[in-house]
Amino acid sequence: LERCAGFCHYEMSSISASFVQIKFDDLQFFENCGGGSFGSVYRAQWLSQDKEVAVKKLLKIEKE
Repeated sequence: LERCAGFCHYEMSSISASFVQIKFDDLQFFENCGGGSFGSVYRAQWLSQDKEVAVKKLLKIEKE
């Protein structure tokens, strides 16, 4: 988890936007790096940019 989180922080610090939208088809997913109450983090390859990235999949929270 530390490796994925550190890598994600490094990559995002070099990009001007806070979030980058990537098409689902442009990602190849690998292992689950960890997670918490809001979702899971996966290691993935951003195919068109030839970069390793961390992708957070958010859980859908039902309204009460």
